[in-house]
Amino acid sequence: MKRLMTATALLLATTGLASAEGVLQLYNWGNYTSPELLAKFEAETGIKVTVTD
Repeated sequence: MKRLMTATALLLATTGLASAEGVLQLYNWGNYTSPELLAKFEAETGIKVTVTD
């Protein structure tokens, strides 16, 4: 049980290191996600979205 708790604590401590710096790379089919939705997401979060088809 102690190993599980240690592993969980280590995992939670390192998840912050994987955060992005304000850019979301979205791999999706062309025109699958509406440009209005992406613009709203960018406005609300401040995160730039790059869509790759």
